[in-house]
This record gives sequence, C-alpha cells and structure tokens, in this order.
Amino acid sequence: MRHIPVLLAAALFTASFANAENATCKDQAPCCSTQANASELPKSTGKVTVTYFTTNARCKTCLKIEALTRKVVEERFASELASGRLEFRAINIDLPENRHYADNYQLSFKTVVISSTNADGKEDWARMDAVWQKVGRESEFASYIEGGINKALGK
Repeated sequence: MRHIPVLLAAALFTASFANAENATCKDQAPCCSTQANASELPKSTGKVTVTYFTTNARCKTCLKIEALTRKVVEERFASELASGRLEFRAINIDLPENRHYADNYQLSFKTVVISSTNADGKEDWARMDAVWQKVGRESEFASYIEGGINKALGK
C-alpha cells in the first residue's frame, strides 16, 4: 500500500508528459505566437533565447538538465553569446511573476524552450521535451540542444 502514492505520481507525470506534445495553445499571447519542432524553426532575425523552465523543487536530474543546457550554450555558442545574438536563462515558473510562461509555452513539466523572433516580428519557439530522455546520454543531449539552437540561428 505504501507504494501506491509513488506509482500514482509516476503515472500522472507520465500522462502529463505524453499529453504535452499534443497540447494546443489556447492563449495566443505575443510570446506564444508559433510553436514549432526544433527542426521547423525558421531563421531568426533577432535574438535567440534558450530558457530552462524550472520550479522550486530541484532534483538532481533537473539540475543536470540545466547544467548541460548551459554548458552547450556556453561552450558551443560562445561567439553568439558574446555578440548578444544568443542568451541563456533559467526561469522559475513557481514565482508569481513567471507563472504566465506555463501558459505561454504550454508547460506541464520542467523543460528547455528555444525561442526566436521571425521575419514577421512574431516569436517562434520549440519546446525541447526530449531532454528528459536524453539527460543520461550527455553527447546525445548536447547534440539535441545544439541542433535546436542551430535551427533557431539559421545555421
């Protein structure tokens, strides 16, 4: 009986994760204008932002996802960071001033979002949900994040 709450929590997490990719954007806020897969992001005409969305609860895996994402940005995109064309940020969506991001980016769990401004001045974005499956394979994780950033940068 002690394991039932743990199993229920795992099932709810899995269900929310599975449904996250099929969610539709109900709030067409300016920062939620267009969601795309990383492979579909059009060339950016402005700044590209890589954001790790987190909460107050920070497990080892959450911290590792943030650290690996930051490492990819800093090591593989140093010139873009230096020029201001790319930025990395971590945002806690449990804070009242940041809760709108959960709606804007259809967040149901902690993840990485890559966003950029397209030629029409609208924001395009891709939620990089596979970070959870790739976090244990650092080179695969890094390639996944790097690919998403390169697409957003138009490389």
